[in-house]
Amino acid sequence: MRIHISVPQVSPHPTPAPARRRRGFTLIEATFALILITILSALAVAGGMILLSGSKDGSAKHNLQVAAAAAESYYNEWASFPSATQMASAESAFSYVDGSTSAGLSTSSTVISVYATTGASPTYTMAVLSDSGSCFLDTVAPLNSSTADVHKTTTAANCYASTSAGTGSW
Repeated sequence: MRIHISVPQVSPHPTPAPARRRRGFTLIEATFALILITILSALAVAGGMILLSGSKDGSAKHNLQVAAAAAESYYNEWASFPSATQMASAESAFSYVDGSTSAGLSTSSTVISVYATTGASPTYTMAVLSDSGSCFLDTVAPLNSSTADVHKTTTAANCYASTSAGTGSW
């Protein structure tokens, strides 16, 4: 009877171990993902701030248009523009201040500075400061639509009706 015993042969060079499966991310990949998320978040926040500022300005413009309609209605009934006190009676949704001096400064979108001129062609100028810091003006004249006259001034520090009249850009 013959017995056959096999002896494993040993190679002089060891064979490499099988490649392990990689789990997780490398430090570079994780850093890149974090940077990308940060950039996208910053862009989203900036876009949201622009939309928020625009809505605050739109609210202030709307408040001016409501006040202008009330001033025109008052003029049509009484043949003169109202004072700040009379305006508060005509449209009570807002506070009104006498805008003939800097003491009549608009301080928010619900505080409207008013100033009336008299004479052959009377006008009624109103100024309001939006919550974003922009000052908006509207000038009402008899038989003139006021909605096209709303414009933004460059400074909030002088957001009162008499000195702001006619300044700013459309």
